[in-house]
Order: sequence, then C-alpha cells, then structure tokens
Amino acid sequence: MKFQITIFLFSISNVSISQTDIIQLCKSGAINQLTITDNLPQILDNDLIFYGFIHGAAMPQEIEAKLLEELMDEGIKYYAPEVSYSGAYFLNKYLQSGNMEFLKYVLRLYIAPQDASLQWLQKYEDLYKYKTENNLQLTVIGTDIEQNDNLITSHLAYILGERKTANKIIDSLSLFKTPEEDIAIWSGKPLYKLSIKYGYSNKKILYESHSQHNYTSRYFEYYLNNRQLVLEAFGADSTEVKNVLDDHLMRESSREEFITKNFKERVLPLIDNREKVYSNFGYAHVLQSELNDNLYLAGRLKESNPDLKIYSILTHMADSEVLKNKKYCKEGSIRRYGKKIRLASICGSITSKKLDGNTKDEKILGIDELITKTNKGEITLVALNSIREEDLRKRYYLDYVSGKNPDGLRFESDKSTLDYFQGLIFIRGSSANEPYENY
Repeated sequence: MKFQITIFLFSISNVSISQTDIIQLCKSGAINQLTITDNLPQILDNDLIFYGFIHGAAMPQEIEAKLLEELMDEGIKYYAPEVSYSGAYFLNKYLQSGNMEFLKYVLRLYIAPQDASLQWLQKYEDLYKYKTENNLQLTVIGTDIEQNDNLITSHLAYILGERKTANKIIDSLSLFKTPEEDIAIWSGKPLYKLSIKYGYSNKKILYESHSQHNYTSRYFEYYLNNRQLVLEAFGADSTEVKNVLDDHLMRESSREEFITKNFKERVLPLIDNREKVYSNFGYAHVLQSELNDNLYLAGRLKESNPDLKIYSILTHMADSEVLKNKKYCKEGSIRRYGKKIRLASICGSITSKKLDGNTKDEKILGIDELITKTNKGEITLVALNSIREEDLRKRYYLDYVSGKNPDGLRFESDKSTLDYFQGLIFIRGSSANEPYENY
C-alpha cells in the first residue's frame, strides 16, 4: 500500500491552500523519494532537533526512521530518544551488533508502552541496516527515568564483564546479565491478601527472594551505604557506574527536572563541541513554550540557554488508529505462601480510533483544512517557519476549535504556533502499532 506526501504552504488569513509538490511514500518502508530535510529546510540550521508525536500509531515510527537516516547522511551522529541511560546502553549494543535481544531488553518496560511495538523494532532494524551499509555513526543518549530496575543491574553486569573484584556482592551481578521477565498476573487480589497476612510487599511476595527484582533492591541499598567502595571496584568504569546508579537515586525529582538535568549534562556539551543532536519525545516535551502554565523539556532548555537553536517538529493525525493497551489472557499459575496466583500473557491488542487527536469532540485548528486536501494514506508536511508570523497568531495546528478541547489544554495567549514548534507532519490514515510480544 502506497502513501503520498503532499507539501502545502498556507495563507491563514483566507485559509487558501496551494499544492507545491507531491512525493510518493511507500508504507512498507520504500520511502527514498521523501526528503524531509529538503522540505523542512531550516532543520539543519539548528543545534537540537526534536520530533514529537502521539504514542501508539505505526506511521510516526516509519517517518522517524527516515528522518534519522537523512540526518545521519548530514553528519548527525547523536540520537536522544525517550529512553533511560541503561536503555541507551542496550540500544547502542544493538546498533553495534544487530542482536535483537538487546532491543527486547529495552521494550520489557518501555517508558511509552504504546510504542513498545513491532514498528519500533522495525525502526531500529532499519537504522542498523542503513548505518551499517553506509558506514555511518549513530550513538544513542539516554536521559529519561528508568522504569525497569532490572535493566539497571543487567547494565552493571555488562560493565562488570568477566572481571572479578573480590567483592561477592559486586561479582554476583554476573548472574543477571539477562533482565528477568516481569510476571503478569490476572488479579492482584491474592497478592493483596498475602501482603496483609505476612506484612510483605506485593512485589516481594510475587518474585520471592531469589529473583532479580529483589536482588536489585538489595543492590541499590548496598550502593547507597557503600558508594565509594562500589565505584572503586569498577575502576576505570566508575563514571559510567555512577551515572547508572545515581540516575536511579535521582528518580524522586520530577520527571521533567530529571530529563532536563540529564540533557544539560549529556547533550548540551556535545552541542558546545559543534555537534548537532536529534531527539524524539512525546508531544508535550518538544513544545518550546508553556502548556498549562508548565514548561517542558524543549521549553526549559530554550529558557535556560537562549542562544541554543532548537527546531521542533510535531505530528498531528486524523482518521488514524493507535495502540491503546495490550490484551491479556489467563495462562498458568504459580504458588506463593500456599496460595495459587493466576498468571496472564499477552494475547493481542486493544486499539482505538478515538485517541488520534482528531475526533468529533477534539479538533485542532486547521486540521479540517488539511483533511480536505489530504486523502487517506497521505501525509502532509507543513513548513511553518516559511509562513508569516502574523498568520500564525491564531495558533493554527496548535490550539483547538472552540468547544473541541476535551483536555482543556492551555497555551500562552501572546505566543504563536512558531513559539511552540516549527514543522508539522500531518498523517491521515495511520494504522495502530502492534505489541512487540507478537514478534
């Protein structure tokens, strides 16, 4: 099935639309006729490029793969997606080796579960192939909170490697190179009853004392009380170990503070050395001005670094479907403290056509005009920074039609769309992501 990409420039004052170019895009991945950097030409004039989209749709994953390939061709070597420091470590292991197991390590508790999908896997497969065949470089930088503590101890196990430190606690990391799978249960009621009876946490009862989950908790406590000893044991790798474990200890701060701090420490120094960095985060994080009276990642970086050149691309969709939840079915059971606990496994997906950002109850200004000019299967690129500033004061492609803003999102009254983002990729007719467990 083929997709078309139609590029439009708009004069908002009279809502007239003139078609300037059409590029055929094949959904299967044959998208070599699409050149995003040519059609959003100011991208490459910036130090930091953000792309944000609604989680759960298939087409943004394909678009991002193509955008990254173009940026690699332009010499951009650094990619900061919505992953943790340990997640980035295993993504880099994949990009170096092509071993799919490293991708699955990251997906087991991915920060955006709607994107933990076959499409996400395909994106990284495409990037690995393109990078390898063209002898290009791509390094992933992790700045987000780690959702899966087991990934941290597995990361440490890989850093430790085959060495022996004579510290039994540190050396025991070698037992947990492969992150332990989470156990999916059908009902938490039996666990709750056992926790009341025995005074243990649900997690401790579920995983018992021999599991990586409980080992990880004990390891974090050991590091907290013996930080210098642990770092000295790792020798030349102590800085990386400190980053891994201190990220875990810092999780009590707000997520946005956490990400921003890590961006300043891990991304901005690269830019100071004249490197450009590409980053993918969810919708709110890439906006450069206040949303609901809050500044998110891109806005915080812009405010604290006024000379930093940032270009944000946003995706809006219509007539599209997204992955809402994974579907679980009963499968087997385990016994804990004499009580049978039913287990579950993923056996399908639950999708939605009401979460694509454009329904009868939710309408972004300007989207209806895009729909009239964009058939299903078409994608429209809008170069907002080629439109006069005064034409965007109505905040087209950002704010909502009156009465069609169900979440009550608020934008700064004195700001235009360009103050929030500079490029739009509009998708009409994306399918939903499929859970990676179907792989």
